Amino acid sequence: MSRIKNMSRLLLFFALLGSTAIFAQETEQKFSDQELMEFSTAFEKLQAVNAEAQQKMVEVVKSEGMDMKRFNEIHVAYINPNMKSDATPEELKKHDRIMRKVKKMQETLQDNMDEVVKSSGLSTRKYQKIASEMRTDKTLQARYKKMATAEEE
Repeated sequence: MSRIKNMSRLLLFFALLGSTAIFAQETEQKFSDQELMEFSTAFEKLQAVNAEAQQKMVEVVKSEGMDMKRFNEIHVAYINPNMKSDATPEELKKHDRIMRKVKKMQETLQDNMDEVVKSSGLSTRKYQKIASEMRTDKTLQARYKKMATAEEE
């Protein structure tokens, strides 16, 4: 009987050891190399989409007869209730028109960004999960950097 207990303990030990190794491997590699490649592709495309959207927003501000510096000053005061704005009534009207146009653009931009991510092979949720982990996980950052460097060569 004690032989069976010892054998059971030994099997339990190896089972636990194996599951610990599997758990360690899962936490070490939360995302596959393929997912990181897809993330990289989506990230690069999203940067281009974002740059284009920013340029269009600058054009909207200028088309309303306001420069970006003044728009930003008014906008900071607009979103901060503790800050007093020195904007004229005309500037406030321009700001309001700009914000309505920008809001419409943002809705379209979000749809475009979701499509870019999906076309890269990831769901939006998976992309966001990788991006979130990338901010804090040094191991994941190192893997990503290594893959990016290898891809450039």
